Amino acid sequence: MSVEPLQAAGPVTYGQLVPVTVHFDDLDALGMLHNSRYPLLAERAWAEYWHGFGFGGDWAAAGDMCNVIKEMKVSYERPVTSAGLPHA
Repeated sequence: MSVEPLQAAGPVTYGQLVPVTVHFDDLDALGMLHNSRYPLLAERAWAEYWHGFGFGGDWAAAGDMCNVIKEMKVSYERPVTSAGLPHA
């Protein structure tokens, strides 16, 4: 089995890229991010994104800025193979 080298991610053409920390317990026995943890990383990114706008968890003050996810589809573009912040 061979693996193609990862290419640097191109610029984000829409939305906003929010780096999040991968914790050791997010990794499986092979050192790869467990597939069930990708939604958790998305949730961490959402929290960091809104924190940047001053939202700190006061749901009454948030008004209609709350997000509820009905469904999530995950496409695995490349593996996450280590804990910590993403490398540039």
